[in-house]
Amino acid sequence: PTPQPLPERTATTGRLNPASTSTKQPTRIREEDADTTVPPTTTLLPATTVVPTTTVPTTVPTTVPTTTVKVPERNCEDEICPVTWCSYPYKPPGTCCPICKDCAYEGRFVENGDIFVLENDVCTICLCALGWVDCSPAFCQELSCNKTIVPPGKCCPVCEDDYILLRGLPDYSPTSEVDIYGEEFDNCRPIYGPICSGHGTCVNGACQCESIPEEPEKLYYGPHCECNNFDCDTHEGQICDGHGQCECSSCLCDVGWEGSACNCSVAVEPCTALNGQLCNRHGVCECGACQCEDGYTGPTCEECTNCPELQCEDFETCVDCMYWELTSGCTEDCNNFESPVIMVDKLNITEELKAGRKQCQYIAEDLLDECYANYTYGYNEEGIIDIHIPSAVTCDYPDYSNYDWDFDEEDLPDFEYK
Repeated sequence: PTPQPLPERTATTGRLNPASTSTKQPTRIREEDADTTVPPTTTLLPATTVVPTTTVPTTVPTTVPTTTVKVPERNCEDEICPVTWCSYPYKPPGTCCPICKDCAYEGRFVENGDIFVLENDVCTICLCALGWVDCSPAFCQELSCNKTIVPPGKCCPVCEDDYILLRGLPDYSPTSEVDIYGEEFDNCRPIYGPICSGHGTCVNGACQCESIPEEPEKLYYGPHCECNNFDCDTHEGQICDGHGQCECSSCLCDVGWEGSACNCSVAVEPCTALNGQLCNRHGVCECGACQCEDGYTGPTCEECTNCPELQCEDFETCVDCMYWELTSGCTEDCNNFESPVIMVDKLNITEELKAGRKQCQYIAEDLLDECYANYTYGYNEEGIIDIHIPSAVTCDYPDYSNYDWDFDEEDLPDFEYK
């Protein structure tokens, strides 16, 4: 037989190029002229030698072109490789260190993102993802026929009648069998799940998603009919609570809303107390409402349920002492409070009330005038009671110009002037 030329191996990729693309004919060597001395540019291989390739193994004849180039091996003895974080790293040709991009799994190279089956187990489907390999059992579509058969080299059964009919066609070939039961369905099958996710039909290698005639607004879509616009979380009977769109079975919330059903507001205004603090610093704002800590309640956690009930009368003795004793001797009268009385030059009652404090009025009466002061009490940021009082009282002096001074001298009280 006529010897065939050896395909060329490129120095850059290491792949085999078909020799049929070359017009140069190799030099034939007659047996009587053959010499055991081989020129440096020529390599003779036994007829049974197989040159590995990433495509199809090739049997190499004894006659080779003189242009064969050998890719030099890189010396990796002194190479220090970084630690790889993946399970199945791949070492590219001409390099020394493996990388977490493609996968080297059970002696085979798998590109990143490729789905493959094990050579010894066609019912196990694996996925290469950045040096990691995830394998799981194949999912077979449920069949409605009574008799099934598993085609050679396949995992999932098919209806026996359809398979026999296919093999009996005049134009049957193994390729058509693969197209019908293999690649066509593979294109329609997600990584895990039935063909077209059970919501469509595989036609010419592409999924045609089904519709719901009685509910045309509900749609299935996606390369494998894996998505829909209605199977999302609901709140009070509304999909995505009316604050988002159902995209591929997940709620895409409008601005200002979050949560699996878009029922959680991110606004903090409902949680802001009159003093400007969130939940009065006694809770957290979740979904636009205060979640108060133990012992506090109210829309903004302004009410202390475990705190003692206090009234204005509880503070009168202390406030009276603060005014008339100039704070120096009021320890005994004010020792019921953990926080000292805070005296301010001017007390803004409106702002105090906004902060959730209680208003009281102190009244000092004598015969000729009436003096009073508005003060407040409440719990400070540390949860301790304090009292805010103005530094001066207000006195109203009545007009006695038209008063009928008809009284006896003995009716006058005794005054002691200092």
